[in-house]
Amino acid sequence: MYDAEGVEKHLEKMAKKGYFLTKVGRSFWTYERREPKEVRYAVGYFPDASDFDPGPTRSQATYQDFCSAAGWQFVGQWSQMQIFYNENPNAVPLETDEQTKLSITAKAMKKGFLPATLLVIVCCLTELGIGVNRLLDDFLYETAAYFSVWFLFLWVWILLLMVWMLADYGVWYFRSKHQVAEGGSCFHGGSNLRKWVQRVFVWVTMLSVFTLYHHPPFGTYAVLLLLLFPVMMLHTMAIDGLRNWMRKRDVSRGTNRVVTFLVHVVTYVLIIFLVSFGIVQGIKKQEEPPAQVVTLTNSRGQEYDWEVYDDPLLLTLADLGLEEEGEIYSSTSDHQSSFLMEYEKGREEWVQSGEADVTLIYKKATNKMPFFDRQCAQALLVPYRGEYAEIFGNPRYVPADATLWNADLAYQQISETEGVPMEQFVVVKGKTFVWVYFPVVPTESQIKIAAEKLLPSR
Repeated sequence: MYDAEGVEKHLEKMAKKGYFLTKVGRSFWTYERREPKEVRYAVGYFPDASDFDPGPTRSQATYQDFCSAAGWQFVGQWSQMQIFYNENPNAVPLETDEQTKLSITAKAMKKGFLPATLLVIVCCLTELGIGVNRLLDDFLYETAAYFSVWFLFLWVWILLLMVWMLADYGVWYFRSKHQVAEGGSCFHGGSNLRKWVQRVFVWVTMLSVFTLYHHPPFGTYAVLLLLLFPVMMLHTMAIDGLRNWMRKRDVSRGTNRVVTFLVHVVTYVLIIFLVSFGIVQGIKKQEEPPAQVVTLTNSRGQEYDWEVYDDPLLLTLADLGLEEEGEIYSSTSDHQSSFLMEYEKGREEWVQSGEADVTLIYKKATNKMPFFDRQCAQALLVPYRGEYAEIFGNPRYVPADATLWNADLAYQQISETEGVPMEQFVVVKGKTFVWVYFPVVPTESQIKIAAEKLLPSR
């Protein structure tokens, strides 16, 4: 908005091609096809102007009349930006005093551009805070879940754009202030860079959305995110139409602003909810149904249905020689993959006497980056906390015999209060990190079997 010279040059270039600006909107600017002609455009700023005014204020109308007397015809406004054109190529510029031009532009930016940009930055930081909190809770899963990584990238990407815009405006303002103080004009330049930055931002954003197609289960439902862009554009156009509709009916600025804001927020939240709901429902439909549903009776004599799954696992109770005939076992697996991490979690439950006991769990992560090794190890070497720590005797990890695992490093959890070895192990081999919870303290032969199943051969 502060790039007055860039806007003027763009409109003059369009006029030479035969396209003349007729309407200014927040989403689109409308042009009319005419005979190509060389005309002059001028951009001024009126700090008291608002898109919510039913018409020009008295002072704004006086300003437009003054410009009209000088041959400058009003075309439209974008918030505080006022756009005029003059068919005389040698017309006297609207703003001749550079100090006045700078102060008016800065005042307009403080009213519209800066608050809006800072609000977007706050939203980005809030979303990034939520994402980082999830990352700290489950580092391996979040870095392997492409959708989580994608959203973190998107918010960082938007944040960088907003910070760049603030920095660009800061450069323009302080350079203009310096040049005006020395008797020169406001700073002119950077328009081409701004144009290319915006183009790169749009293309990188669109390409990042297309990459979701290659990462199931989100691939099929990435179309919802692709549709989100035109839907949000239509949403913005509808909000603009509502605001203009109220302006034409002489609704006051305050009422127009409140109604537009409320409708905008409610419909925006509704769109995000519907898209999120569609993605979640799509993922649920893609989930495999249970292999069977069995009816069990617990120790209190209550019957309930238990869903039994038969997902393939890297390591099973049968591999360890711990599976018993006639018992019911349910195995589930979860696999996530991104350009940062490969992650798989397996879980096998043994349903005994109407109660489900977790008997075998493993987590396997392969770091694809030259960093994150330390974070991967720390994410697995987190013992029980709180009441669970008391139940399991305040466990902690101690070094174990890595040669049994044919690994680089190995740790076993022990009870700190009793010093008793427990069933959990953390093993590191190259870029592969494994956490495994056995149903019993494993023997050497069982450890070797687990190593063959969970760790790479090299």
